[in-house]
Amino acid sequence: MTELQAPKNKLEKHAINVHKFGGSSLANAQCIERVLEIIRQNCQLNDIVVVSANGKTTDYLFSLLNLAEDGDFTESIAELQAQQSTLISEILNEKNAKQLTQLLLKDIVQLTQWLSSDFIHHRNDILAFGELWSARLLSALLNEKICPSNAIDARDFLVIDNEQSCTVDHALSSAQLKTHLQFGKLAVITGYISQDTRGITCTLGRNGSDYSATIMASLVGAFNVTLWTDVDGIYSADPRVVPNARKLHRLPNGVAKELGRLGNPVLHAKTLTPLVNESLSHHCHLHVASSFDPQVQGTEIGKFGHIAKQELSVTYLNDLLLAQSASFIGDKAAQVLKEFSPICADIQQGFVVINQSQQKALSQWLA
Repeated sequence: MTELQAPKNKLEKHAINVHKFGGSSLANAQCIERVLEIIRQNCQLNDIVVVSANGKTTDYLFSLLNLAEDGDFTESIAELQAQQSTLISEILNEKNAKQLTQLLLKDIVQLTQWLSSDFIHHRNDILAFGELWSARLLSALLNEKICPSNAIDARDFLVIDNEQSCTVDHALSSAQLKTHLQFGKLAVITGYISQDTRGITCTLGRNGSDYSATIMASLVGAFNVTLWTDVDGIYSADPRVVPNARKLHRLPNGVAKELGRLGNPVLHAKTLTPLVNESLSHHCHLHVASSFDPQVQGTEIGKFGHIAKQELSVTYLNDLLLAQSASFIGDKAAQVLKEFSPICADIQQGFVVINQSQQKALSQWLA
């Protein structure tokens, strides 16, 4: 990716962290300027910044794939190009804007060719443009105003087995990432995308950029990841459904994983998995904060003491059953976990939470 002339480092922080910015945080020029200030105040040069595509760019690329089936996408490509060009010209100086516009034109030509010929084969390559443009733009702006920076395409180092399990080849990915990180430059890395062992572009699925961020933390051994998004933390219930829901300031990893399984819109099981790597004795804390109000305290997820375990969460699911039995303790605990995959369990006290539809089967198992 193109390197632009950088100013003297103006960053205030001096600790290694990973910061991820979602599409809504990078939706327009005003949002990106806000992100720039967050980076200035919270990052240092050894940190990693992970980005989603700007605004609804990925949705737009999905719509182009649908239009390609009918061969009628010329007008939509022109609109997408205009959107990206406008964003570039609004936030960069004339010289840097010209460089990025030229790169954008090359990408549009490639995009048009793929849509015209073999869009099915190049589906993921097409979807990858959103993150590629976002990383390139933010890195250019950082170089122009804040600190030395380089944009990195995650496909150049991040290797997974397949799109179904998205299991990372940790040793290979870590080694390859080290060759792309440049000392004295803030790395801006594309979220959502990777490659498989054959070198074919893969996506990481729903909320893939969040997963990218925690993967990066695991690869470099960072101890903190912050997801800068459009919400200011994790709540005990959906505030839109439960008006008096309260923010959970601290969540143990186990509780956070159960919330992800219960459908929490912010937390997802894949995102949380890299936070704990027993084989490497590495534990990372995850912070959820709002890029629209960065001074507000968000939610921290990690390994805490007893007090944090008292946090109470509410799920919108109403077909759950809490069961208690001595059979859920000791040697038989492993059997019930394997047999019923309970939503959550406490094998010390003999509690399990299952779906109500499993009640009969659990009763028969106990009998």
